[in-house]
Amino acid sequence: MRRVKVDPSKSLNYKITNFVDGVREARNIFTRRTLKGGVVTPEEIVDAYIDSNRALYEINRRMFLDVDAAKILGMSTNAIEENMVNRGQRRAFGFLEEGLFRPYIPSADVAELFEIRSSQIGAPNAFEQAIDVIDRIQEILSETSLRGDVFPDIENPFSNLPEPTLGPAASLPGLPPLPNTALVNNAQFGNIDPVSRLTLAEETYLSPLEQSYRKKQRTT
Repeated sequence: MRRVKVDPSKSLNYKITNFVDGVREARNIFTRRTLKGGVVTPEEIVDAYIDSNRALYEINRRMFLDVDAAKILGMSTNAIEENMVNRGQRRAFGFLEEGLFRPYIPSADVAELFEIRSSQIGAPNAFEQAIDVIDRIQEILSETSLRGDVFPDIENPFSNLPEPTLGPAASLPGLPPLPNTALVNNAQFGNIDPVSRLTLAEETYLSPLEQSYRKKQRTT
């Protein structure tokens, strides 16, 4: 059987193409879910940010293993770096070489889109409300290693918040209660007045036409 020589450089170029496409798709998760139009909440923005970075972590972790595989197949670090630099991935190579995850950071253009959308629909800018949480998550993810294959378990602080109340409106008196039908039918309201020929309940709740009809019933 003839031995087939493996060219790790060609294989790596294919892996780099998949890496670039995967990074783009992972980042699009955030914008696709938060800039779809309509009202968006800080909770939805943070959820989308976490999910976007989870997908991005998987892509970077896979590329980290592909780089290691290329080295095992005999490719030098300089050759790997050259391949990635030629594909515009110089910074990515630096992080992969260090085994560190580089999280997605929404750009100034994305932040401006949130401002425009919120002005158009007359709603608060949910991105501004969520930015402090996003910054903190970014700090945590920046320290995440690609060597352990463990994406941090990050809780969204906007989840499970108590339901908003009506404030002062909640203490306003409600509507008056409807008449108690059981009370209307008891003896207090059931005695017929000899003059009006109606009970107290009938005088209170029946219309004049209904009262007249009830009187005729009692005289026949």
